[in-house]
Amino acid sequence: MIQVFKPKVNTEKILEQLKPILDSGWIGLGPKTKEFEVKLSEYIGVKHFIALNSATSGLHLAVKALNLPPKSKILTTPITFISTNHAILYEDHTPVFCDVEKLTGNISVESIEQALKEHSDIKAIIVVHVGGYSCDMDAINDIAKTHNVKIIEDCAHAFGSKYKGKKVGDTDNICVWSFQAVKNLPVGDGGAISTNDDEVHKRLMKLRWLGIDKDTVSRSNLKSSKQTYNWDYNVEELGYKYHMSDINSLMGIIGLEEVDSGNSRRKEIVNYYLENVTNDLIKPDYKLDRESSCHFIPLFFEDRDYVYETLKNNKVFCGMHYKRNDQYEMYNSFPKVGNLENTEWYQNHQITLPIHLFLTDGDLNFISNVINNRFQQYQ
Repeated sequence: MIQVFKPKVNTEKILEQLKPILDSGWIGLGPKTKEFEVKLSEYIGVKHFIALNSATSGLHLAVKALNLPPKSKILTTPITFISTNHAILYEDHTPVFCDVEKLTGNISVESIEQALKEHSDIKAIIVVHVGGYSCDMDAINDIAKTHNVKIIEDCAHAFGSKYKGKKVGDTDNICVWSFQAVKNLPVGDGGAISTNDDEVHKRLMKLRWLGIDKDTVSRSNLKSSKQTYNWDYNVEELGYKYHMSDINSLMGIIGLEEVDSGNSRRKEIVNYYLENVTNDLIKPDYKLDRESSCHFIPLFFEDRDYVYETLKNNKVFCGMHYKRNDQYEMYNSFPKVGNLENTEWYQNHQITLPIHLFLTDGDLNFISNVINNRFQQYQ
């Protein structure tokens, strides 16, 4: 059996470094989480990271941090994991579904422009870098500035991606990250928000810890030989228990040492598919000014369902990322921009082939041969 995703972590190193954490008494939100946040900031090139228990939590807090008027309209994409759009509803706002680029799945600049013509009361845009391939951020940032609209970047797939020579996330937009089990930097489960805004950072640090103005670590003097603890704190607004733990943070710190080499191998896998899957493959339209982290690559076939069934019959398990969110029962009454023609095409043709660090070149050859020979009885 070949899985579509499979996490790979440095088990030996994690177990070796886990014991001191377990022995220290700090296994929840503690000093390792702070260390992870600093290392994340250095890697991306942004001022602040706030480590959380999931990207879903991050998306919720990101929407909340925009301080939008009640029931604001937010432009979004139908091609994403449902967390992106749930976050809009968590704050009682209204998603407005834009169309996507047919051959990337990323939100369409033209559809954003059309939405702003049709709806004068748009307050924000959420973009998703599908599979790790960056949206056209220069164009989107220009549009947002012209219309005084705020942007959240859902970077769940994009850790290590680049846009015009800079790391995705090296921006003044609020960005949300996923370190969930099958992502490029897996910590078991986790996420984060990044920002260059000191005030937003200060508020998010409180919101992730129930609105408390000082977490336990900041109330403890851990560096002194005479450790002290201050029990006093204030609660300034309603917050959530969204923080990351030191155990997950340790996995992230160790994973950061290997994420670039892992992304390089993912790129090799993608290139193998693009060069060796030859039978009626429709390739994504990727620009040369962007470098994907290759969490996955959207590939397309006119007979996508037949490709899927053929692979499944040969014990190769694939995915489809994603079903149209606007067609889920709870979302089908929300506004759309046009008929989402590209979104429909994408949903009906996209497939995600296996992509993870346990795949061998032999596995890739087998997968490619199954697809290329799918009109024959494959043995």
